[in-house]
Amino acid sequence: SGQILKEQRQNSLAAAVEPLDRIKATAEAMRDDLRRGDISRMGEHLHESWLAKRGLASGITRPAIDDWYDLARSAGAAGGKIAGAGGGGFLLLYCEPECQEEVTRRLGGAGLARMDFRFESGGAMVIMNNLVGEASPAWSLVG
Repeated sequence: SGQILKEQRQNSLAAAVEPLDRIKATAEAMRDDLRRGDISRMGEHLHESWLAKRGLASGITRPAIDDWYDLARSAGAAGGKIAGAGGGGFLLLYCEPECQEEVTRRLGGAGLARMDFRFESGGAMVIMNNLVGEASPAWSLVG
């Protein structure tokens, strides 16, 4: 049984390392594209990284997040990710300008509030939140 347990442990580690390797490779490709000023593949990179991240733990996503993400993709978003601790947070999407109105309309209909996005050297921050009342899920479009 010791050999079987050793093999299970090795297989489990290998199964966890593969998605992490994919996430790292995707982040490096995204960094290289950004350094070149090329954002055309950002959605593709975000989508690939999101698919890999989902496989790391069961609490990374939940059905509502998956529904919102699928809705955004069906409306034209090329990809995205959840930013935050997992299981919730902020839905960041990449969407070409010609699709942004439809993505905004559909996610707004699902109860999400749009927040505009821009690159910032100081990290993620909310400059102004003009939502009044109870907090609602938020998302952002890049593109």
